[in-house]
Amino acid sequence: MMSDAPAHHLFCLLGPVNPNSKKLPEILVVIQVCLEGELSRNSVVEGFSRGKRASGDLIPWTIGQQYQDPDFPRLCGARIVRIATHPDYQGMGYGAKALNLLKDYYEFKMVNLDEEHPIVSEKIENVPEEEVGLLEECIEPRKSLPPLLLKLDERPPEKLDYIGVSYGLTESLLKFWKRAGFVPVYLRQTTNDLTGEHSCIMLNVLRTDEPETEQSNWLTAYWTDFRKRFISLLSYQFSTFSSSLALSILTNKNCKLTPR
Repeated sequence: MMSDAPAHHLFCLLGPVNPNSKKLPEILVVIQVCLEGELSRNSVVEGFSRGKRASGDLIPWTIGQQYQDPDFPRLCGARIVRIATHPDYQGMGYGAKALNLLKDYYEFKMVNLDEEHPIVSEKIENVPEEEVGLLEECIEPRKSLPPLLLKLDERPPEKLDYIGVSYGLTESLLKFWKRAGFVPVYLRQTTNDLTGEHSCIMLNVLRTDEPETEQSNWLTAYWTDFRKRFISLLSYQFSTFSSSLALSILTNKNCKLTPR
């Protein structure tokens, strides 16, 4: 699946690495990330008018249709598809640590200051057809294969506006993502046929060179609108929610509301 999806990337949090060892280090956490967004305004407006959307780009299309905002899909973001922690190290904070390192990476906080340090290529070099003969071809391991693992400072990050996640809403998962600095902006009114959970989308704005107020204005507007919609639906589609879950959704320290 990863070979057929160039927009997907795997980030691993590893245990102590012995530079003299020839074995792979122990993997503590793996985060699968999918790059989304940067859609043209014309395609977004056309999709909204027809009530259809193209495959992929889950968060841009969903949030854009929910708030009828053709500008949001033009932003570039990363959706966390899944985050998995080694069974022996669950509940020890490694998942939160890996998530913080991922945000630091996309905020360009992991820069290699060594000017002589080359950027490692991630692509496999193709052999020209004229150099390969059917009767003369010798099958052997390639010598120019890219490394299996790269340090974060060996790979330049993409310039992103936000990191998002879509998951089945539970009280424990909501608490985890809120603690990581994410804000809910979408909650599906119908439950999933397989899991029986409501799909929830949460966003975290990455800090860039722009002023912090300009970065968080659009997220604050989404959060304010989301709270109003959620409160109005508490007597209907979300009436089965427990009081603790509903209050946890309505309170979020990561996004401050201006009093009116």
